[in-house]
Amino acid sequence: MYGFLKKLTWISVWFACFGLMLLSLQRLHAQRAFIPQNMDSFYLPSEKVLRVASLGYRHMLADLMWVKTLMYFGTEINGQKRQTWLAAHVWRVIALDPSFELAYQWAGAAMLYGGRIIDNETVLISNEFYRAAMKKFPHNWRYPSALAFNLVYEYKAATPEEAERNREEAIDLFREASRMAGAPPYLKIFTITQMTKAGMNKLAAEYVREAYASAQDEEERTLLARRLKDLDRGEGAAELHWQQERLTQEYSQALPYGSLELFLHLGPRTERLGPGGVELEYVKPNPASVPDPVSGEAPVSGQGQGRP
Repeated sequence: MYGFLKKLTWISVWFACFGLMLLSLQRLHAQRAFIPQNMDSFYLPSEKVLRVASLGYRHMLADLMWVKTLMYFGTEINGQKRQTWLAAHVWRVIALDPSFELAYQWAGAAMLYGGRIIDNETVLISNEFYRAAMKKFPHNWRYPSALAFNLVYEYKAATPEEAERNREEAIDLFREASRMAGAPPYLKIFTITQMTKAGMNKLAAEYVREAYASAQDEEERTLLARRLKDLDRGEGAAELHWQQERLTQEYSQALPYGSLELFLHLGPRTERLGPGGVELEYVKPNPASVPDPVSGEAPVSGQGQGRP
């Protein structure tokens, strides 16, 4: 009899424990229903905490944070597309490994093309990554050129004065980038175009002379020599306008779903001011029929005749 009661007691205790376990599990599920599934993606320790937690293995922790960043980016792309914490993720990766160059380049583009609305706040965050990259990697032409494109084409200036300041900074950045090793020829064209729009014809002519002296490709030298003659005769605006339209047409065929800045940032092949795999038929316009991109007026009849 005693043995039976003892066995019954143990069975009762077992059922009681099992019931409590089920009750706890049910309450846990109820509580988790109020917590976002990707809540762990939002929690980011401070940079100081991450440095201490790495125990000296900062590069390894930076790699893990980089994977976490890409997972967060993908989740937002397929979800609400806010990318609220994207910049914070990347800055922590950079804090752990400042020499991780891909993080700067990727973040600058991802902030603009990660699905969120491209407004001035987004452009400024992108610019911060490019400026940091310029300090860390001063000889890479991609960062000053990307920053220049943001200033001219992505940022919406509130006043004409602000737009002029941005254009002047962009011109300096284009000139700096075009002088760097490996810089594509189209950067020189954009530099001359921005100078012409800003009314800096004399400065543009000086820049063309400098670019001509340092050009290694014969076709590029021929193009620059023609630009110099055009600028000296006041016909440069129409010619540069045609060159810019040519590049725009190539990018619209190679990357119709992106922007011009993204097309150039991805590093297109630029044998002829565009991706080498794109063959287009161009009809060079008569300079007398091309409107001046600065004034918007067509040149007076007779101007531009006798072009070499």
